[in-house]
Amino acid sequence: TRYGDFQNVVLSEEEHEKLTQSLGERYRDEYIRRLDLWIEKTGKNFKSHYATVLDWFQQDNPKKENDASFETDDFFAAALKKSYGDLL
Repeated sequence: TRYGDFQNVVLSEEEHEKLTQSLGERYRDEYIRRLDLWIEKTGKNFKSHYATVLDWFQQDNPKKENDASFETDDFFAAALKKSYGDLL
């Protein structure tokens, strides 16, 4: 199936669904639009539009190693500042 304003992005139904699951509808649509416009303005193409969308998203949104964790020193410093901010 073709996607985008210029219909340049070709994805299977399965690839489109995987992008929805991985990126959510908002980012899926945003990156499809970006790729569609890029192909239209440059005339260049990629072997896999699915892989390109995933790659661009990952480049733009790198995961941090401790993404879900926090530093205990930062936690305690913030707690102290909140509790004793006027005294510090």
